Amino acid sequence: GNITREEVATIFFRLLTDDSRARYWSKTNDFSDVSSRDWFNNAVSTMANAGILTGYPDGNFDEMKYIRIDTIAKDKNGKPTIERVRVISDAK
Repeated sequence: GNITREEVATIFFRLLTDDSRARYWSKTNDFSDVSSRDWFNNAVSTMANAGILTGYPDGNFDEMKYIRIDTIAKDKNGKPTIERVRVISDAK
């Protein structure tokens, strides 16, 4: 299925430990297209502050772009890991 970049950022944000979330907490970011009023701002800002998430060279985060998770593998402990993520231009 398809999911947007801000939805993925929010999911990963919620997977952070409480300590990590507190350590990297941020309400501000350098993305020209993410406003402090956006519902996903805290998640995107915190994940960018932690170095987990980046935008595009033009300074945009490009929310509302869909991504597709092509491969999910398991690490040595059996936990799922994402092997490859692609940005797709439209949802089908």
